[in-house]
Amino acid sequence: MILQFIKSIPKVDHLIQVITQNQQRWEMRVVLLPIYYKNDNKIETCQIFIRDSEELCILDVDRDSGFKRYEADSFFEALMNYRLDLEKEGGILQCNGADRCVFPSPMQMNFGGEKAYFLEMGKQASLDNVYEIFDQDKPNLNCVSVAEQKQFYDDWFTSLVGGSH
Repeated sequence: MILQFIKSIPKVDHLIQVITQNQQRWEMRVVLLPIYYKNDNKIETCQIFIRDSEELCILDVDRDSGFKRYEADSFFEALMNYRLDLEKEGGILQCNGADRCVFPSPMQMNFGGEKAYFLEMGKQASLDNVYEIFDQDKPNLNCVSVAEQKQFYDDWFTSLVGGSH
């Protein structure tokens, strides 16, 4: 029932043009993403404004509890920081970037971290398995805590070094 509700949330992903004080033009994407609270068995929707400045990747998050900005060197890092705050409230964000098996390579992080690989134990990452972190189109989406995702990445990396695949 919860998964059906999550899939019924309309995908909003569009560009908004913004002009700054110094007449520099910015493009900003907006997405709506569900947050699942397992203990309360409820869903909340957040609106995320995604903006890339020259120096930082910025996520402005608007939800029922308020507005907060997350800045980092990559969008994946900013998303992880937001997810860590959600976890303190018992929430798990539902998007590709929160899936257990999705993690960006160092090169993807250097290019902003909006795309990440789907990783399989014992197998090299493949360009055929790259996902946008703010989308929800990965089959069998399995969103987990940041710690669980990092542990999977570490286990995957170890499986390559010690594996025979």
